[in-house]
Amino acid sequence: MCQAQGKQWGQVRKNGPWSGKDGTYGSFRPIDKANPDLLVSTRMREPRAHRLLHGISLEQIVTSLVEHLGWDELGKRIKLHCFITNPSIKSSLKFLRKTPWARTKVEELYIATQKEHLREN
Repeated sequence: MCQAQGKQWGQVRKNGPWSGKDGTYGSFRPIDKANPDLLVSTRMREPRAHRLLHGISLEQIVTSLVEHLGWDELGKRIKLHCFITNPSIKSSLKFLRKTPWARTKVEELYIATQKEHLREN
């Protein structure tokens, strides 16, 4: 086991700067075991693209995509049964809320269309 200033890696320092039981200090953790004084933030920064989704409901996303692309084009870009066969906002929302991978695809398409719209303006 790697030694970090006289303590074994992963042990909690009662009087030292490491406060978490997993060896973290606040929202920081050591980059590697060999050099525990180099810290990196454990909080993930929110990617800029996902800021476009802040405060927007899934219903608003689907409605916007349908208005912008239409059901046919939406079904071609994202091959989902709820967009191809007898599509409706209600059935699409029900499916997307139950399947995270499909919701991610819809959100990514929405982000791409919003970026495209921002570039045009």
